[in-house]
Amino acid sequence: MPVTAKLSKLFYERLGEQIADELVGWFNAVDATYRSDLRELNELNFARFDAKLEQRFAQFELKMEQRFAQFELKMEQRIAAFEAGMEHHKQYEPLMTFCNYINNLQFRAERESCESIMQDLLQAIAYEAYLFDAEEARAAQSKWSNVLDFVGWLNKKAEADGKTVIELTQLIALLNILEGRDEGEVDVVRLSTLHASKGLEFGHVFLVGIEEGILPHRESVENGQIEEERRLMYVGITRAQKSLTLTHCKKRKRAGEWQGCEPSRFIDELAQEDLRVSGRESDPATQKAEGTAKLDQLKAMLSRNKAGAEN
Repeated sequence: MPVTAKLSKLFYERLGEQIADELVGWFNAVDATYRSDLRELNELNFARFDAKLEQRFAQFELKMEQRFAQFELKMEQRIAAFEAGMEHHKQYEPLMTFCNYINNLQFRAERESCESIMQDLLQAIAYEAYLFDAEEARAAQSKWSNVLDFVGWLNKKAEADGKTVIELTQLIALLNILEGRDEGEVDVVRLSTLHASKGLEFGHVFLVGIEEGILPHRESVENGQIEEERRLMYVGITRAQKSLTLTHCKKRKRAGEWQGCEPSRFIDELAQEDLRVSGRESDPATQKAEGTAKLDQLKAMLSRNKAGAEN
């Protein structure tokens, strides 16, 4: 280390000027040599470290290229095997037609107008014909009018904002996300699927269509996936904070014909003492008591709304 001013003064006082000059010079020379050697050593070590680092990166890059090539080869083999196995399957042609249609629709959605895309989509899936086959004429016409109104709004919005179908879809999805972040309890009815409701809670929940063939779904029953449907039912039940209402139909119209409906087996699995059943045949006294109770609830709700409006 270099000689400090305090140490140099001590040398001159104790050893004399000549010896102190030689000693201070020797210390400074040793310090300069040490610093020079240390600098060379650091530069050498850094060069070695840099070389090792480059070597490690090169090895890593080579391994990643090899693994990616292996993965790409396996995927090509699996795709080829899938296509070879599907070529003789009766569903191969419809599947490829559907995939090509979706890919073409996505390509067009980023480049063509919203109006042309929506018209071709509705025509391709024959939604109007489906409605009139599955519903009564009046109900089908009402639903088809709603579809046309929605498509008309999309076309006007896209033309006014200069957006494509893809951009409009992203905008609507964003609005739905932001709507779910409203603070406080909003006095509105929210529609949701059971899958989309996971993690959410609501004061009052209505689970609609709790029937065999819907929940549990017919395909899940046939494929032995009843436990997954039971978990889905549990998700719906646990969304309710204050009240839960389960509904099912006595009959539904499918393909223009009325078909009887059976309540879901999950309803029978619930604790029956905790359920209050309405809509089934009962004695006149029970019906009168239930009607009176509902009327009282309705009057109480109207009174609260009136009081809130006056305040």
